[in-house]
Amino acid sequence: MNNNYFLVVDDNFGIRRLIHEVLSVEGYNIKMAVNGADAINKARASIPALILLDIKMPVMNGLEMLRQLKELNINVPVVLMTAYYDIDKIKKAIEGVALNFINKPFDIDELLGLIKRVLADNQL
Repeated sequence: MNNNYFLVVDDNFGIRRLIHEVLSVEGYNIKMAVNGADAINKARASIPALILLDIKMPVMNGLEMLRQLKELNINVPVVLMTAYYDIDKIKKAIEGVALNFINKPFDIDELLGLIKRVLADNQL
């Protein structure tokens, strides 16, 4: 299992590119996926240290991806990124999954701080 990278999953190229550039400068290794199905394939091949996941995407949305990760017993910290969400609906859809949210549009410093907190919490 090689989990020395972050997986950024978003159908918006600009968001993926921005996160890639910012996190690369911070020294993180980044892989990108355009939807949940693409991300599942990448996570099965090599489990990431963290997933940054959009909820609303074509082909397979973020909630379905989380369900599949759970079914595959791939336990990875996830930061959900979305402009559209109903937190109660999301909690109900993915019971038992730790929820970390950031709203789009997000502040880069806020995203970096959240990533560091999530990684620190998962080191315990």
